[in-house]
Amino acid sequence: MSAVAAGAFWLSAFALLYTYIGYPVVIALRARSRPRRVPRPVPEASLPTVSMILAVRNEEQRIESRLANLLQQDYPRDRFEVIVASDGSSDATDRLVERADSDGRVSLVRCPAQGKASALNTAVGVAHGEVLAFTDARQLFAPDAVRLLVKAMDSETGAVSGRLQIGSPSRSPATGIRDYWGLESWLRMAESRTGSVVGVTGAIYAARRNAFPRIPEGVILDDLYVPLRIAMDGLRVGYVSEAVAYDEESKNLKTEFRRKVRTLTGNYQLVRLMPGLLNPARNPLFVRFLSHKLLRLASPAFLTAILVASGFLPGAVYYSLFLAQTAFYGLGLFGLIVPQSRRLALVRVPAMIVVFNAAAAIALWVSLTGRQAEVWTAHSRVGA
Repeated sequence: MSAVAAGAFWLSAFALLYTYIGYPVVIALRARSRPRRVPRPVPEASLPTVSMILAVRNEEQRIESRLANLLQQDYPRDRFEVIVASDGSSDATDRLVERADSDGRVSLVRCPAQGKASALNTAVGVAHGEVLAFTDARQLFAPDAVRLLVKAMDSETGAVSGRLQIGSPSRSPATGIRDYWGLESWLRMAESRTGSVVGVTGAIYAARRNAFPRIPEGVILDDLYVPLRIAMDGLRVGYVSEAVAYDEESKNLKTEFRRKVRTLTGNYQLVRLMPGLLNPARNPLFVRFLSHKLLRLASPAFLTAILVASGFLPGAVYYSLFLAQTAFYGLGLFGLIVPQSRRLALVRVPAMIVVFNAAAAIALWVSLTGRQAEVWTAHSRVGA
């Protein structure tokens, strides 16, 4: 039993160290020593037509400001349109979208309430642009965001993601989400400089129309399904940190927990929909997908194995590690009950880690019980 426990401890510890330290360091070193040759970017005179697509449901509180922000993009007016796919909205969203069409660049597509994937497919079907760009109603774009995305789409690139900036850099993060996104953006930049990123940011990405796949009904993560399909077809998926979308930090960890359950459930769903992702011969991003996505899904199992094994094994080293883990998780649980305004880094980071790993465990349960359809909406019953 001691041998089994020791094996579980060290295998789990190695997997975690590789996932969160080893893989990022290797990719960063490769990006520095052997960066990808960058082809000539799209020239200004050859900027393609762009269709900006939003799938929304009951967004009357935000849709006007979002459309105003998009229509102010620094992009040729005659080559830019906005398509809003209203997924069964029952509030004033549709009326506000129609009112925003002052210069003929905004189109409303009414869809039955069948989910985001269906709404996106419908909008793509009526889009005129050579490039399809995607965003959500919640974020706002920097004025040059679309231009920077498009100019990065060289001849080898089928899709490109921008950067999501959470909250104001001048304010201290309340939940740790901004810290997480900062590290995630750094890793995606390194991946992009050495080839392809594994996924894009759903709030700001673009794809060539002739490379864009039809999204299966019920897909939770279009921003992972689309880039992986494009990469498996032989095109690159890039990342442009200068193309920025701004978002507010989650008001609390409960909100972020709901989002994380949705995202991680989508990862499980994709493996089931695309078994070729697990085949290195078919998936050119297999190592990156394994390192960046799948091993993160297994983190709760690794952490549990380390905790249990260190509590079982004899010796001062294991006992000290067991106490350290117990204290860390205790701080995390304490951080969940501390008012957000008083949450210091000492408890903020452990609380975020506890929430993220709890979300991964719940996502596994959701996937095994076949309840994926419940987590794509903004007001997830699973999250509640």
